[in-house]
Amino acid sequence: MFRTFLTVFSKNRTTNSSVFKKHSTQTILQKHCLSFFFLLIAFCLFLYPQTVFDSLLAGFELAFCRVIPAVFPMMVLSGMLVESPLAAWAGILLFPCTRALGIRDRSAATVFFLGLLGGFAVLAQGIDLLYRSRRIDRKQAELLLCAGINAGPSFILLSVGHQLFGSIQLGALLLFSVLFGNYLSALLLSVINTGTQSHFDAAAVPQSLQEGFPVRGLFTRVMHKSVDSCTVLCGYIAFFCLLCALAHRLFPFFSGILCMFLEVTNGIRFVSSLHNPLRLLLTVAVLSWSGLSIHLQAKSLLPQEIFLRRFYQSRLIAIPGSLALYGIGIRLFPQVVPTIAGTDIRGSRFSWSIVLSFFLMVAAFLYECTPKNTLRSRQNTV
Repeated sequence: MFRTFLTVFSKNRTTNSSVFKKHSTQTILQKHCLSFFFLLIAFCLFLYPQTVFDSLLAGFELAFCRVIPAVFPMMVLSGMLVESPLAAWAGILLFPCTRALGIRDRSAATVFFLGLLGGFAVLAQGIDLLYRSRRIDRKQAELLLCAGINAGPSFILLSVGHQLFGSIQLGALLLFSVLFGNYLSALLLSVINTGTQSHFDAAAVPQSLQEGFPVRGLFTRVMHKSVDSCTVLCGYIAFFCLLCALAHRLFPFFSGILCMFLEVTNGIRFVSSLHNPLRLLLTVAVLSWSGLSIHLQAKSLLPQEIFLRRFYQSRLIAIPGSLALYGIGIRLFPQVVPTIAGTDIRGSRFSWSIVLSFFLMVAAFLYECTPKNTLRSRQNTV
């Protein structure tokens, strides 16, 4: 018996050592690949200084003049709503959608609704707040990310549909295909992984989140987090604009394919330049993939415990699903296909989401300033 124990112990030890060696080898390979990648970029900084300067300038112009004015108000709004009592009711119409994913907390429906309106950054910030307040677990956060991530309705409707292809109806069809494809992929993953499902009860939520925050503390926290998040987004946008510009210089023959993988705006520009009847299908695929830039931007806004492994699994379902939905829609509404192409993509300086977020911010502020809350605070002080 003692000899059997020794043999089993030696086998487990050798197995653990082999797994550790395999993991360490993968880590070393990843470090070497990253080092080579950054050395290549550093070499290109000296080889193409004008290209680097122009691409960074275009990236910061895109971030400060186009993206931030549309994203920042929605990020402030999402932070205020999620940390207020309105979080349980603002997205009540979408609660059946999040409940089908196995998420019982009603605040997740509000975050899902805001993500559909504001895009991936608003969704990621809301998921971060829900996860840190222990209203959703890690699996639910990853499913919510898979269901709601998108490049933004204003970008798909106005920039891609209206300005690039000259048809806002086509933009609406693209938006419908991408959003429903994402949700169906998350729903399928939730059904596949039902055995590992777990929920947080109301007792796990901090008492401060159940009673609401004071106005001063709420605005301070939300403003700081929104400004920090927008700063991170600016850095990623400028960096990936640099990568796309360097791809055009170093790999001119297949730079378009690299841009489709790296960044959604440059990928859509490349697809629109193709004289191919399949370019609209490629547009749907690029919008559903969303680009590595959006993936990393969303990951930077999420907690470290949330990984993108389930998200990349969902892309294997979301891209074919979006293509199928687009094919059905184009058969039902063939008149949405434009006959004349539009102009180049130019992000809208004034988006409808800014107006909506402004009014909702005012409503949330007035709700927090009602005499009911002031009386409650006075009673607590007494």
